[in-house]
Amino acid sequence: MVLNGTAKFELVNINNNKKRTIILNDKEPNILNIPPGYKHKIHNIGSNTAILLVWANEIYDRNKHDTYLI
Repeated sequence: MVLNGTAKFELVNINNNKKRTIILNDKEPNILNIPPGYKHKIHNIGSNTAILLVWANEIYDRNKHDTYLI
């Protein structure tokens, strides 16, 4: 959920490489659920700092991470 600013989310299905782009902003708050099997990137496309509310269904483990720079 974007709390401040505007962000572009790029989602790619890891099974078929199908791409999807979603733009969210603080003027029309929406929750974006990224399902399993999708890699994603987030870009700040606004002129202000983008602030996001992000949650995960498991505790982050530095030794078993799934976050990579693309």
